[in-house]
Amino acid sequence: PEPLSAARVMQEYQKYVPQHTFEIIDEAQLDKLTIAKRSNCIINSDKLREAGFSMTPSEVALKECMATYMKNI
Repeated sequence: PEPLSAARVMQEYQKYVPQHTFEIIDEAQLDKLTIAKRSNCIINSDKLREAGFSMTPSEVALKECMATYMKNI
């Protein structure tokens, strides 16, 4: 599956909770607000796929996850 940013997750959340606001900031702005640096690691899923694991595309999984989350809050 392809990587998703925190901003993308929040954009999907905002579809369900339009009054929720957030501001997208860049890494330099984040560094000014936090003590520890942000990790931007992207986990490679090739070995899982090669081992036969079937994974839902990230965008599909995000939408399903958010819809399920909203039903259960």
